[in-house]
Amino acid sequence: MTRRVALCLLLGLGLLPTLVASAQSAPGDRYLASIAPSAVQPLWSGVYSVVITNRAGSTQAANNAHVVVPSGFVLDGASLSATTSSAGSCTAASWGVVLTSPSSTIDAVAPPEPASALCPGGRLTISFAGSSPSVEAGYTWTTTLFRDSSSFEIQGSQPMVTVDGTPPAPPTLTSEPSDPANSSAASFGFSDADPTASFRCRLDGGNFSACASPKAYAGLAEGAHTFAVKAIDPAGNESTATFYSWTIDVTPPPAPTIISKPPSVTAATSASFSFADADSSASFLCRLDSTAFSACTSPQSYAGPLAAGSHTFRVKARDPAANESAVTSYAWTIDLTGPVVTIDPATEPSDPTNQTSAAFAFTANKAGSTFECTLDGAGFSACGTPIAYSALSDGTHRFAVRATDPLGNTGLPTVWEWTVDTVPPSAPSISSAPGNPTNEPSASFVFSGAEPGLAYGCQLDGDGFSPCTSPAVESGLADGAHAFAVRARDAAGNTGPAGDYEWVVDTVPPVTTITSEPAAVSASASASFAFASSEAVSSFGCSLDGGAFVACTSPQAYEGLRDGGHTFQVRATDLAGNAEATPAVYSWQVATVLTPDTTPPGQVQGVKRSVGYRLLKLTWSLPRDPDLAAVRVVRSRSPKSAAQSVVLDGKGTGYVDKRFQNGAYYRYEIRSYDASGNASRRVSVVVPPSVLLRAPREGAVLRAPPRLLWVGVPGATYYNVQLYRGSQKLLSAWPAKAKLSMRSTWTYQGRRFRLEKGLYRWWVWPGFGPRSKAAYGQLLGTSTFVVR
Repeated sequence: MTRRVALCLLLGLGLLPTLVASAQSAPGDRYLASIAPSAVQPLWSGVYSVVITNRAGSTQAANNAHVVVPSGFVLDGASLSATTSSAGSCTAASWGVVLTSPSSTIDAVAPPEPASALCPGGRLTISFAGSSPSVEAGYTWTTTLFRDSSSFEIQGSQPMVTVDGTPPAPPTLTSEPSDPANSSAASFGFSDADPTASFRCRLDGGNFSACASPKAYAGLAEGAHTFAVKAIDPAGNESTATFYSWTIDVTPPPAPTIISKPPSVTAATSASFSFADADSSASFLCRLDSTAFSACTSPQSYAGPLAAGSHTFRVKARDPAANESAVTSYAWTIDLTGPVVTIDPATEPSDPTNQTSAAFAFTANKAGSTFECTLDGAGFSACGTPIAYSALSDGTHRFAVRATDPLGNTGLPTVWEWTVDTVPPSAPSISSAPGNPTNEPSASFVFSGAEPGLAYGCQLDGDGFSPCTSPAVESGLADGAHAFAVRARDAAGNTGPAGDYEWVVDTVPPVTTITSEPAAVSASASASFAFASSEAVSSFGCSLDGGAFVACTSPQAYEGLRDGGHTFQVRATDLAGNAEATPAVYSWQVATVLTPDTTPPGQVQGVKRSVGYRLLKLTWSLPRDPDLAAVRVVRSRSPKSAAQSVVLDGKGTGYVDKRFQNGAYYRYEIRSYDASGNASRRVSVVVPPSVLLRAPREGAVLRAPPRLLWVGVPGATYYNVQLYRGSQKLLSAWPAKAKLSMRSTWTYQGRRFRLEKGLYRWWVWPGFGPRSKAAYGQLLGTSTFVVR
């Protein structure tokens, strides 16, 4: 049947709208075409599908299609079907489809409803059963898409089915595990000359299954394994398999055995080791000290020279699968150090010493060592311990001993140097000692020797020498003669002769006797005294009428003595410095005819008063009377009674009252007195209780509320001001500064008060610190004022 006959048949069945003459569709109306499967073997039977897609950019829907079947393909007409997918305004639909005879073309036509057409973006799938040709080749399926009779332009090439009966080449392995391998995992890489081929893999006796390169396996058991892979082309042709066999070995070889090695301690600076392993196929890796393991064979030698000290050789075996054994190690020591000799300190002679012989005992820090000794630079010669020397001369000596260990290492010498000194030091020189005689029952001696490093021994009054240092102090000495001796001992133990000193201790003072004096009552204004001491003295001291003692000699004379009683005293000091504790005394009367003195002295001048908080100070200048004897200050704390308390009696020019209290009344009377007892007129100084209250003045008469002012107190942080009228308390205030301005009315303790006429008294106390502490000082002052 021709396409025209097929279309007419479809039109007659009402499956195709009326067609117009064939024409080209609008520009841009295109479609795509494909077929599946696209590769098959010769005479392969199965289902084929031709897919025609109206490109999304087309301007109109298609409503019929035409497919030319290549020669050699045989189709089953009864199996034909044609369906579309929804797109745009078109819904999925089934189209009418016929196969022309003799199986050369397929025609598909949409139902007449517009929604059943193939809109842009929709797919038409024509499926059928068929068989391929027997000849291998590529077969093109020519397709055409129409809108009525207007054909669309195909985009791309027409679909093709390749008939292929030739299998691909066997795959090539590109990577595989080593053989043998010490891993229970394996990975294989492979490829094929046919780039379109896929692969199927098999391990050991399993089945082939789809796989891709690389193909990995894990958890494989030890032993032999075989991997197989074959290629499959798109037509389903399979290649012959490619095989790879290998063995998994994860068991390490046993640790090597070291057969020969250097001694554990040696002086050799080279080393050689031989070793073997129970696994005859194993190779070896060696390591010395901190170097890395590297391939080695037995024997392994190290020419060196190796450094002195500890070394460790390590070796391990590696089998063909690269499994490594445990490490076998051997440690040894290269000893290039000679032994150290220690001389027994108990046998070392003192340095210096006065002994002319010496015996040294010594040991080495290495067992089996032998010794060599030398004295004073002679050559070393074999010796044993102890070794003795005698008849050594005065001077410096040097003993040296060295040891050689069993390995032949000779150590450095151990040396002891000392000095033999048999000459004793000279007697010490005493540079400071007590006076002779002295009244001190203790004595201090400063001494020194002619050479450094001396030790000293001291002796007092023959009681034996004992260790001492300079200065040496002796105390508790009895009166009488004493002898001190000191001797030196040098560092070598030689003791020299002593240096000595003798002196006398005298602590008894002398006694003075007056041998000549004036009569007990004398009409003379002059007097002369003679006196003597009970022992030799260094000086006398004389005093008249209680004056200071001054140096004097016998006889001692005085002139111009006044009438009245006089007292003379004299005392002696002996050569040891003892001063007479009780002087010799003589008293007498001088009675000449004199006019009595009744003239009072002048008053003190320029009296000034200075008052502060808890402080009062009076100052004045003295009158110029030559016989002025004293100034007396008498104090009273009552304005009515006379001053009674004497607070000062002397020749001072001022007085500070340390018991002064602010807010109280004080009156001071100051008089001057001459030597005859005549008194001057008094000078009075009054300090009222209000002296530090500045305003209003005491007893002031006011007609307006006053402003209370007072002298500030250093350190005060506030003040307490209290106001009374009669016995009634009217106000208690706490200003921070030294002032308080009164008002005509105020409130106190909930009551209202007014400044009325009458007499008022006010007090001020300073406060210190926070007001909450209520730390008040002494009353600063009190005063009164009158309101009219």
